[in-house]
Amino acid sequence: MNSQSKAKILIVDDSDTNRMLLQFTLEELGYHVLEAPDGNRAVELALEENCAAVFMDINMPKMGGIEALQILKSLNYDSPIIACSAEENSEAIENYLQLGFSTFVPKPIEPELIAKTLFELGIAATVESHEFKQKHQAKIAELRERFIVNLPVTIDGLTIAFKTANIERLRRFCHILKANAGQFGFEQVSQISRHIESEILASRNDQALTKAKELIFKLHKINEQHSSSS
Repeated sequence: MNSQSKAKILIVDDSDTNRMLLQFTLEELGYHVLEAPDGNRAVELALEENCAAVFMDINMPKMGGIEALQILKSLNYDSPIIACSAEENSEAIENYLQLGFSTFVPKPIEPELIAKTLFELGIAATVESHEFKQKHQAKIAELRERFIVNLPVTIDGLTIAFKTANIERLRRFCHILKANAGQFGFEQVSQISRHIESEILASRNDQALTKAKELIFKLHKINEQHSSSS
């Protein structure tokens, strides 16, 4: 099947890693994938292209997923818009559905859940289960290595945000880290990042900065372990 005859799926996420993994999953399921790094571009692409569904991250720069959803709904956009987030709070998730998202898919990305979600929305996918799982695990391993190789850059960025008390920059790093680190098996890093983001959203910036020291320390340890084993 050529790309012109495949159903189009729009991925909206400010994390390159999240987009790459979800793109890989959807392409393996037989879809043609479009990408947007923020809500502004998402609205443009959704209106320009005949997409079967949209996977929408919630917290993004320039325009977040909720604002993008509201704009599209106001323009009578009727393709399913799926909230895709690392959110764990059940009240927040229920709020997404009440706002008009068709359903919710959590991060880290689970390929079987992606396939099941699209099937339930009436957007058929075909996949050979065993081969698909093998390919997905190989892709996870590839992106995990990329995550580790890029750790020095991540650590430097976090350190600058911490030392300058740049709260918004710290929140952005943690927002992306909580999903990526969890996806690649670094659960402590994911949980600390989630905690820092929650503290910032609650305007407890001093607590967030204190916790940021722990996060930077954990990332240094992972980087050292990787360097010593290379």
